[in-house]
Amino acid sequence: MKRIIVILITLLMLTGCTSAEQKEYEAAIAAYESGDYETAISMFENLGGYEESDQYRNNAVVAILNNSITELGGSITDPMQVYDIRMLCAQYGITQDDFAQLEQASTFESMLKTYTEEYCQTGAWRDCYSMLEPLTIVSDECMEDCLITYGRWACVDVAEDYVKETLKSPRSYYRYKASVTAPNYKEDEGYYIVNVYLDYGAENSFGAEVTDSTQICVHYYIDVENRTVEFDCIGDALGMLKDALGG
Repeated sequence: MKRIIVILITLLMLTGCTSAEQKEYEAAIAAYESGDYETAISMFENLGGYEESDQYRNNAVVAILNNSITELGGSITDPMQVYDIRMLCAQYGITQDDFAQLEQASTFESMLKTYTEEYCQTGAWRDCYSMLEPLTIVSDECMEDCLITYGRWACVDVAEDYVKETLKSPRSYYRYKASVTAPNYKEDEGYYIVNVYLDYGAENSFGAEVTDSTQICVHYYIDVENRTVEFDCIGDALGMLKDALGG
């Protein structure tokens, strides 16, 4: 008799737990269906895999991310928008593989390329790279395109450093205009090469400003996996050409 009572009590306890979980599960689904994804995620995680909690939780995360990407509109004009998306993915543990399955993934990658190009052309390539470096939610192909664009414009910095080394007063250097040719990939060497055209001013040894124009050749290597770009300045392309012709 005692054994029967124990079994009955155990069954009642299990039924009570199941009933409580079922109620919380239904409440979580209701939150999900109403669009309260943050609440739904928390509730589904507390259920510890009950029924389809994990799948609902993942669907809620996808919904949040999709909504955030949609709110960006047709093009990215603020690097903080990229940062917000990246932080959102980190918050919910979204990996590159997860992100590739999202409906808006291709749209985001397209906007990221546009953002990179726009910011680099305005001279903000340093800010652009600081946003690209930690991004792990985009495909390698997209990241490679973005790093190539960043590398192209960052060659201006490399060329300017080269020019400053030749000046009497490097601190007086002032750029009036800079332009960069499209990257030319050297497959055998594995690097991209560009020519940077600079119009600049600087003080001479007498303290007077002089202006000059020059063409600097720079090449750079892309490491997509580590999100790095390595530069190597070849030098004054026009000067080298004159030397070669003169020789």
